[in-house]
Amino acid sequence: MEISKLKSQGLLIADKTGSIALDPAVNDNNVSADSADFAAVSTGALEFETFSGEKRIFSHPGEFEVNGIAVHAFPVDEVTAKAVPPLLFVIYIDQIKLCYLPALNKELHSDLIEKIGDVDLLIFPNSGEEKVWQPTIEEIEPKSLLPLEVEDGNLSIDSLLSKIGLTSTEAKDKISIKTKADLRSDQMTVYRLS
Repeated sequence: MEISKLKSQGLLIADKTGSIALDPAVNDNNVSADSADFAAVSTGALEFETFSGEKRIFSHPGEFEVNGIAVHAFPVDEVTAKAVPPLLFVIYIDQIKLCYLPALNKELHSDLIEKIGDVDLLIFPNSGEEKVWQPTIEEIEPKSLLPLEVEDGNLSIDSLLSKIGLTSTEAKDKISIKTKADLRSDQMTVYRLS
């Protein structure tokens, strides 16, 4: 599995069988992830829209699978008639379990933490409240972290990592994880993308 940043916004996660774009830039139904098989958008603002032919954007709660990549999308808060909250994604790729969280301004409900379960890699933006992120990360207890630098980010990743007892690592263009065994089980690992 390889993880890299998309040009303007978001991530591309790919393995031998398929690829997913997470929160790519979407403008006028054009997606900045042409090489992806499908896109998952956490805002929930879009319905099923196509991009580059038959490819789909998923932006609603539920479970879906494309080319061997399974995704479970959960709202981070209660869905009401007036609002659909941002979505978090639990992604199964190459026998590795990823969790992508959107910016958080309040702690996740314990039922949602239970649905997330054991996570190999937790991906989150440098947006939201530090006082929310620290207990959230400590409660999820992922094997590894991938904090994302986003354009409007207000969260100091280095400060957050320090409070959790971790140090930042050198940013790379691409992260490659061949098997689950590549992820340390004795200590949480931090990955960074440039």
